[in-house]
Amino acid sequence: ERCAPQTADLRPPTQDERRRFLEASSGDAGKAAHLLTKTLVWRRDNNIDALTKLARDGPATEEDREELANEAKVDALYPCALLPTGYDGTCLQVQMLGRADVGGLLDDVGE
Repeated sequence: ERCAPQTADLRPPTQDERRRFLEASSGDAGKAAHLLTKTLVWRRDNNIDALTKLARDGPATEEDREELANEAKVDALYPCALLPTGYDGTCLQVQMLGRADVGGLLDDVGE
């Protein structure tokens, strides 16, 4: 009941997900349910199912295709990475400035 507002719109877990979480929890159904619920909340909050579908099926709309092409272009001109650093959700952004294509960036976005 206390989790109802956070879990009301979660997709139902698959049988395979239930089995895997129960196995990972050494048969402790309460622990498995808790971990699976936390995972489903995280997947919903981070739009993981849509991202997985996009990775598997490719972009669905012209807007998706344009956005992915733009992201690839930016990645090529300005390489960087996000690295997880802790359980608290913080992350570290690594910017590889020596590998940035400053001329290409200026050509793309203007001066």
